[in-house]
Amino acid sequence: MKRFAFIAVILLTVGYGFSAASQVEFVAKVKSIDVESEQVANLTMQLTSTFDMKVRVTGMTEIRGAGDAELAVKDLDTDMLLKIEGIFTGDTILAKEIQVFEGVSAFEVKGKIDSVDATAKTITVLSLVIKVTDETEIKGAEGDLAFGDLKPGDIVRVAGEIEDGLIATDILVSKAKEFKAPRISFEGIVTAVKTDELTVLVEGVDEVVVHLSDKTDVQGEVAVGVGVRVIGTIGEGLVVDAQKVIVQKLLQVAPTQLKLQVDQAREVAVILHTFFEEDVEVKLASAKPEIAEPSATTLVIPAGKLTAKFEVKGKAVGETVIEVSLPASFGGAKAEVAVGVEAKGGGKGDDGDGGDDKEDPALRWNLPSLTLAVDQSRKLTLHLATAAEGALKVALSVKTGPTDVVTFSTPVDIPAGGKSAIVNFVGAKPGTVTVLAKLPAEAGGAEATIEIEVVQKAKGK
Repeated sequence: MKRFAFIAVILLTVGYGFSAASQVEFVAKVKSIDVESEQVANLTMQLTSTFDMKVRVTGMTEIRGAGDAELAVKDLDTDMLLKIEGIFTGDTILAKEIQVFEGVSAFEVKGKIDSVDATAKTITVLSLVIKVTDETEIKGAEGDLAFGDLKPGDIVRVAGEIEDGLIATDILVSKAKEFKAPRISFEGIVTAVKTDELTVLVEGVDEVVVHLSDKTDVQGEVAVGVGVRVIGTIGEGLVVDAQKVIVQKLLQVAPTQLKLQVDQAREVAVILHTFFEEDVEVKLASAKPEIAEPSATTLVIPAGKLTAKFEVKGKAVGETVIEVSLPASFGGAKAEVAVGVEAKGGGKGDDGDGGDDKEDPALRWNLPSLTLAVDQSRKLTLHLATAAEGALKVALSVKTGPTDVVTFSTPVDIPAGGKSAIVNFVGAKPGTVTVLAKLPAEAGGAEATIEIEVVQKAKGK
C-alpha cells in the first residue's frame, strides 16, 4: 500500500526536485523570454490577464517536450504553454523542471479500455466511466477513428472535461500494447547501496527501490546517507528504473556559468538542500575581483529557508570564478560560478568601440564540444548567421576519428528563411571524433566542426 502511496505522491503531489515546503508547480503561457546564454534565460509567464510570474531557467533546469524529448533554452518560445516546477527565490521562481504542455484538460487518464457501452456511448478505463460525444476526437495510429472502432483491450489516452460526469474531448488509441512507463523524478536519502540497486528514503512516503543498469547515468559518488535526485520510469513491481541518479550537494548555485558585459549585473541563486534551524552565513569571493565581483562578501540564508540571491557585476573583459562557501560549522561545502565578461556593447561582432571584431561565423554549432555515453542521444543545433535564401541541405561527416563512434543522419535540412537545424547524435562506442558540417558550395561552403567524446558508463558509475 505504501508503494502505491509513493507513486501517487510523486506523480500528483510532491512533483520533482526540492522539498514540498519549498516547491511551486503551475501551468502558464510564455509572455516573453530574455535569453542570457545557451543554458540561462528569464521567462515571464502569464498566469492571468493581469498577473505575471518571473521564472529563471539555468543549467540545472530539465526541459522536456512532447514524448519526453529533451529540449534546451533555444526550443522555448513565446505563447508556449509550460508546466513549471521549481522553488521560490524571492520574487522569482528558480525552475527545476519545465514541461512543454500539450493542452489543458480537466482530466487525463491512460490505460486499457475495460468495457464499451454502445447504447450509453461510454467507455470504462481504470474503472472510470467516460462519456463519448459527437464532438469527441478519436484518433489512432492510422488517423481518425469512430466510436464503433473502440473495443475492450485497447490502450488509450483520454482527455476531457468534468461536466456532470467525465466527458471525453480527445481519445488517442495506442498502437503499442502499453503506453511507455510513466516518468518520475524525486529526491531522497540513500539508505542502502548494492551493485545494481539503491534504496532511497523519500520524506513522508517510504523507502523506494531504485534499479540501476549499464545505461543509468550516475553523477557523483553514491553512498549511504547522501541525498540524491532520481529520474527514471516506474518498472515492474513499482520499482523505479533509473535513467539518472544525481548526488545532491549540500550547497548549489544556479546558474553555474554567467556571461556578462562590462557594467552588467546578473543574479545568482544559492540553494541549500537541507533546512537549518539557524541563519546560515555564506561567504562570496571572486578569484579576480578586477574582472567581476559579487554584490557582497557574505550572504545570509535565514533559518528555515533554502535559498538566497546575490548579484555578480562585470568590471573588465576576462574570466573569473566566484566561490560560494559555507562556514566550517555547517560542513564547509563550496560551489563555484564561472564568469565570462565581454566588452560593453553587444558581444560577438559588435563590442561598441568600433574596433576590428570577429564576425559571427556563417555556420556554427550551439556547443563547442559534446560528451555522450554509449546509447545516449543528444540533440544539438546548427546555426546560420543569416536566414537561408532558399532551402539548404547541410552535409555532415566524420572529419577525424573512427566513423563508428557516433551515429547521425546526413544531410540535415534548413528550410528557406530558416536559420537553424537540429542534429541528433547517438553514442555508439567509446572514442573521440570530430564531426564536420558543411554548407553547399552555392551557399558559400562554410564549415563548422564539433568534437564529440563517447564514454562507456560502468554500472552504477
